[in-house]
Amino acid sequence: MKNYFFLSILVCSSFNCSKYLTPNVIVRPKDFKIQIPIRLNEKGIIIPAYWGNNSVEHLLYWDNHSPSWADFNIIKDNSSIKKSKEYNYHTTTADGTPIKGDVYFCDKISLGNVSFFDSPFYNIVHQVDPRRDDKIYGVFGEELIDKGIWKIDFKNETITFTSSLDSLKELSEANVLPSRFNEGVIELDVLFQKNIRKALEIDMGYNGWILIPLKLFGIVSAGNKRRYADTLLFSTPGGSENVLNLSILDSIKIGKKFLPVSIASNQRNNEMLIGAGFFRQFEFVIFDYINGAVYVSNKKLYQDRIK
Repeated sequence: MKNYFFLSILVCSSFNCSKYLTPNVIVRPKDFKIQIPIRLNEKGIIIPAYWGNNSVEHLLYWDNHSPSWADFNIIKDNSSIKKSKEYNYHTTTADGTPIKGDVYFCDKISLGNVSFFDSPFYNIVHQVDPRRDDKIYGVFGEELIDKGIWKIDFKNETITFTSSLDSLKELSEANVLPSRFNEGVIELDVLFQKNIRKALEIDMGYNGWILIPLKLFGIVSAGNKRRYADTLLFSTPGGSENVLNLSILDSIKIGKKFLPVSIASNQRNNEMLIGAGFFRQFEFVIFDYINGAVYVSNKKLYQDRIK
């Protein structure tokens, strides 16, 4: 049985929550470049973050498609974290499950010597995986990520956060992908078989390759003999469920390049996503929120095969 993880939650719909999702997070220093180690597992990208003035270390998943969130293992006994009296959230997870709860603010969250001040986050109960105790109790999310430029180096397992694209010497070793940035959401134009063109949202909290709704999957997969069905554990911050998963091995076109991919769908999904599984075939990926661009390395970690 496969495991598909969604660390992301969707943009919320309530009035208070919508106000909250435009926080005035301040980043200091103004000009910066840091490189920190990351850890990769089947759920995503793990980074060390330091909470509060006492710099309490907590491991978080790095997820550009989700607001920041944390459970009580992070909140408890930290005087730099305060519960908001004005805001709460009502939202849905990737499978449409409604969740709600309290909003908190942290005086300071730091990565290396870069700090994010007055950072908001949701309180969500950590979903315990009985097979492992990873002690990762939250997500470093979009309202922090969109404050700069990120290079995720899958080959060397590091992440670089910088305020200047010119500081990344590896840019000459990468291709730009056709993308659009809209309020923190990144879309890629993807051409499927049968000349079907769709905009897919980049979601690094989804550990698969490409996920599309069942109706579109039926059209795209028609006639494809490399079609598979199995059971997967569909996990979100709201819970886990075993679902029937359909997938095909195929190719897509992004820009001028054809790329081999795995395309999946199930009855719980209604989104169109391109996830971390797709980007991990490259040595590195760059998400430039300042200038609105996505780059992938010319070199791959593995060539022309689905991993």
